[in-house]
Amino acid sequence: MPRLVELIESKGSLESPLEGMDGIGFQFLPLINKGFFALLGLFIGGRIVDKLLGII
Repeated sequence: MPRLVELIESKGSLESPLEGMDGIGFQFLPLINKGFFALLGLFIGGRIVDKLLGII
């Protein structure tokens, strides 16, 4: 009996991330990527501006 419960739990945990990916994951993934690259760009851009201002 415990074996059956473990099997159901492991099956559920395998299916849940896949369902999440289909529904929410693929909608939010581009937003997370864009946000990450925007922050990275701002950080790098800020560093470049700091160096330019340092030269001037």
